[in-house]
Amino acid sequence: MGGKEAGAEAIDALVLAGGRISGLFARAAGTTIKALVPVRGSPVIRRVVEALQCASGIDRVCAVGPDAVRDVLGDRCLWQKDTGSAPGNLRAGIERLAGDDTRRILVCASDLPAIDAAFVQDFLQRAPREADVCVPAIRKAAFVATFPGNLGIYIRLAEGAFTGGGQLLIRPRAVLDNMPLVQGLFSNRKTQIGMARALGAGLVWKLFTRRLAVGEIEARVSALTRCYCRAVLDCHAELAFDIDNLLDLRYAERWLARHG
Repeated sequence: MGGKEAGAEAIDALVLAGGRISGLFARAAGTTIKALVPVRGSPVIRRVVEALQCASGIDRVCAVGPDAVRDVLGDRCLWQKDTGSAPGNLRAGIERLAGDDTRRILVCASDLPAIDAAFVQDFLQRAPREADVCVPAIRKAAFVATFPGNLGIYIRLAEGAFTGGGQLLIRPRAVLDNMPLVQGLFSNRKTQIGMARALGAGLVWKLFTRRLAVGEIEARVSALTRCYCRAVLDCHAELAFDIDNLLDLRYAERWLARHG
C-alpha cells in the first residue's frame, strides 16, 4: 500500500462498486456488474484498487459491492455488501470505515481504467486540508487533449467548460448529515440543469448564460450543507474518464494499448 508519511493526514478510500449494466454492453463485457467489466483482461476495479493502494496518503481501502466483487478482490482490501443504491452504498461504506469521524475518506468510482496513483496523490495534495468536501475539476481542453475523440460531459461555467473527476474527498459527517442533498445530486449527476436545480433554481439562469462561476457553486454547496466545500481545479484528466457504455470500453482498450 501507499501508506502515509510521518505527520501526514491519514485518508481512507471507499470504492463504490454496486453499479449494474445491461443490454449489449453487458453481453460484450460478460458481466452485469460495472466494476467487473474486463479491461485488457482484468476487471476494471482491480486497476482502481491498486492505484489507490499505491497512492501516498491512502491508508485503508474498502469496496462496496455485490458478492462477486468480493470474490474478485479477495483479501486485496476491505469489503462491504452493497445496498442496492449508490447513496445507500455511500452510507454503508462510510459506516464501515468511519471509526474516526475526523478522518477524511476518498470516495472513488470503480470504473476508471486510466487512474494512476500519481494522479490520485496530486488531487489529495492540492485539496485544502481544512475542507469538508473536495471534488477534482478538469478543464475540457485538458480532457480532450488526453482522450481525443471521446465524448465527455461538461458543465460550462464563467471560467470555461469543466468535467468532474470520479472522486470526492469527504469528511464522513458532511455526507451523513446531508443525505437528501446527496440523493438529489446523484439523481441529476448526468445533467447540468438538473444539478443546478438540485442546488437551487437561482443558479439555472446563470448556468444557461454561462455566467455561473466556480466560486458561486462552492459557496452555494457550502451554504446548503453547512460544510466547507471546494473544487480542486486542473486535476489530471485520467481521474474523469469512466466506462459508461461499450464505446467507452472499446476506447479504453485502445487508449491503454497506446499508453500502457
